[in-house]
Amino acid sequence: MNVAADGLFGTVLSHIDWVEVVTTLLISAVLSILGFLSRKFFTTERKIAWTVMYDEPINIGTRTVPELKSGPGAADETWDIVYRSKPEAPKIDVKSGSLAVVEFRNVGKSLTNENFGHDVGQAPEFKLVFPNRRVVHWKIRDNDEYRERDQRRTKPEAKSANHVRLPAFESNRGDAFKVVVLLTRKTKEDKAQDGDDTSPAETIYVSGHIHDGKFEKHEQRTGKPYRPARIAGAIVCALLLFAGGGWSYGVWLTGRALTPAPQCAGGTLQIDGSTAFAPIAKEVATEYEQDCQNYQPVITVNAVGSVAGLTALTNDGSQQVIAMYDGKPDSAPPSRDVPHAVGWVIFAVVGNRNSLPANDFLSGTGNGLTDNQIEQAFNQPAQSAVRYAPVGRSSASGTRETFMNTFLGGADGAETAAKACPAPTGAGPSAVPGSVCLEPTTMQLLEAVDTTSDAIGYAEADALPFFPGIGAITINGFEPTRTNTLSHAYTFGATEHLYTDGTPAGDTLTADFLSFLQSAAVTAQLRDTSFISCSDLAGSAISDACNG
Repeated sequence: MNVAADGLFGTVLSHIDWVEVVTTLLISAVLSILGFLSRKFFTTERKIAWTVMYDEPINIGTRTVPELKSGPGAADETWDIVYRSKPEAPKIDVKSGSLAVVEFRNVGKSLTNENFGHDVGQAPEFKLVFPNRRVVHWKIRDNDEYRERDQRRTKPEAKSANHVRLPAFESNRGDAFKVVVLLTRKTKEDKAQDGDDTSPAETIYVSGHIHDGKFEKHEQRTGKPYRPARIAGAIVCALLLFAGGGWSYGVWLTGRALTPAPQCAGGTLQIDGSTAFAPIAKEVATEYEQDCQNYQPVITVNAVGSVAGLTALTNDGSQQVIAMYDGKPDSAPPSRDVPHAVGWVIFAVVGNRNSLPANDFLSGTGNGLTDNQIEQAFNQPAQSAVRYAPVGRSSASGTRETFMNTFLGGADGAETAAKACPAPTGAGPSAVPGSVCLEPTTMQLLEAVDTTSDAIGYAEADALPFFPGIGAITINGFEPTRTNTLSHAYTFGATEHLYTDGTPAGDTLTADFLSFLQSAAVTAQLRDTSFISCSDLAGSAISDACNG
């Protein structure tokens, strides 16, 4: 090497601030990455993403539980749904029914009401369409403000409508809501009146217009496309972590906890048992299957009653089966059946609104029924001030065991001696005042209460919305709410136990589903149901409910 040149090069190097160079390069790299991610994933377009999270039959086909082949204990795998828009409206039997859950999420610029609709003066709304099916009822979930706005509107007649008409909404990026829709297949009469839908059978679509924007269908859950955006957030949080210590890292972990993130496992899992917990289990199973599509898990939920579910687990002896049980069985199951407490299910004493005294359904001192009055209504109905027509559940029900232990002192002689409720004839009753009869499932019990004067029964609190003629009877003046339950002012409920054959291995679908069910994200999603996860019981008056 030339000595003079080498000396000059060394002189130049000696004047360079290498710390400043490295810092500049790092800042440039970070800004380039963030700029790229911002351009690629943070669109300036108005866009509403919609995703079909769930669309399945709810009462097509039956399977009689082998252990309960006939009589009061007979149980089917699926539910029959009956709906009335209001107490005086005619009953709608939902045959060949289905339930759909569709999520809408703003993934673009902020939206106002004026961004919806084609022409000036046109109603700012859009439609969710279900070809070849008829909408029976729908609800908005996970967005209280939008739900209240929808309820203030005059909804279209559901005679043969194949769509849900939804109002325009103001929203910022990331705002979302779900639409839960009860459907039935169109009858020949409906098709003759309306003509066949021209779209492919059962293909859900959205009809609407956004100025300078669009509705866009996402095949996967709408949370998935934002992973790159969360990567950008991770970079920012990592930079803050190095600059400011552990506080920023804690914020990042908290943000991640609000997004469902199962570990994911493949295989099959069968969940049998409680009709009270089955809707919760089905919702979580659907979420799991959506999040883990690449692993192709198959999770089947059968609402056959707590006792039948535990029997199925004992007979199967497989770690691919979970039994749902409300509370714990009076007779201990085999030692290999391990209970996992996952939360608290709120139950309700229910009654026929059209015939029972109005104050039975009111809150406050002096209203509702006391524990003793409920006990008398079931064990000595003929001696009650009101001659109730009590409807109970078969012995295969964990809900019945909870009711018995809460109100009847562990003794339900009247129900033990009771027979199956008579089949209703036309608009006639399916229960008889002054005597107890039994129904095998939650929905059949509610149907009996709905069609019988002075009827009283019990069910999980979430089951009531499809029966407007039925109300929750307040207990000692307290309603079956989350707040009243956590303060233990309202006491009718049970710890939900999921039984497994031994302790499932950590890398199995069974173990991961149990972990996912109890995760922070799922716990948050279930807070608008009658189920309270174990982690939400901490610090409450029933904090020990998951410890036994």
